[in-house]
Amino acid sequence: MVSASEWRRFLAPNLLELPRKPRVVDIIARPFIDHLGEEELLVYVVLDDRAPESDLTWNRLRPIYDRIHARVRTLDDPPYPYVEFRRRSELEE
Repeated sequence: MVSASEWRRFLAPNLLELPRKPRVVDIIARPFIDHLGEEELLVYVVLDDRAPESDLTWNRLRPIYDRIHARVRTLDDPPYPYVEFRRRSELEE
């Protein structure tokens, strides 16, 4: 099983060529076991708290989601990345 720190390096925002908006401040990834007992990947995309609601539409978030999935698919036998988007303040609660 790949560690959370290895996933963090593998999915570093600067390696993914992400769009400028909404601004991604961090990507947190960790392995987990899904409801079927499969080893998968939970990915939190941490967005800037100052991002306006208009930047948080699926049309804006989809390119980030797609780049994460594409990066994970470069691996042999990749886990499925469950991607969730959160503002930093939402993670601190």
